[in-house]
Amino acid sequence: MRKNHAHTLRVLTRTRDFLARTQVTSLVGDLEVQRKELDALITQLASFGDQTRMLMQASRSGTLAARQLARRLRRVFIRPVVRAGRRMTGAELEALRVLTMPRTGNFEQLASTGNAFADLVDRHQAQFVSAGLSSDAAAKLRAASTELLAAVHTRSADQGQRVAKSQGALATATAGHRLLRLIDALVDPSLESDPAMSAEWRSLVRIGGRTGGGEVAEQESVTPAPSGPAEELRAA
Repeated sequence: MRKNHAHTLRVLTRTRDFLARTQVTSLVGDLEVQRKELDALITQLASFGDQTRMLMQASRSGTLAARQLARRLRRVFIRPVVRAGRRMTGAELEALRVLTMPRTGNFEQLASTGNAFADLVDRHQAQFVSAGLSSDAAAKLRAASTELLAAVHTRSADQGQRVAKSQGALATATAGHRLLRLIDALVDPSLESDPAMSAEWRSLVRIGGRTGGGEVAEQESVTPAPSGPAEELRAA
């Protein structure tokens, strides 16, 4: 949850508590209706906040897992293929001598490269086995690439849900601001005879320096986690 949404939640909660504690009434409106709407908005905004935090944690964990899988794919499975290919001789295998470790920091591209290398090992299985690789090296390389790709897709799904929840929080916060302005219009005149309570009310319902804070104009943005390791990728 963004800081301004968390602040809105606190103001909505304090407003509800003030209305319940003081039992203030309005000459032109039924505040019970607004109290019920306050309860609903508070519950909804708090729920969005909890879900956004959980999805953010899941996204961060997914990024860490993907980095670990990418490192494993490169070091354990791709590197031996590259170095074995460089040792091969013969006219038909000469092209394998130019194999290099992928430098891409993009997880999906790395997984695609892993699958391409697995296809290459399958085509020249006898030569790679002679060079010291196991007969199931291609299958293991392909499985590691698939595992990395699955982790990336799971992380992307978490990020998409987090964006959706953040947009929901934005809409709920905007509705809360509008409700506060309505409640203020109903309550403020009733408190004119009690300066202390009126001052408490005015300080209570101010968000961002304005009563009710106006409408939330900004759009929620989520910066996606980097798609690959931050450090420079090294060649084999």
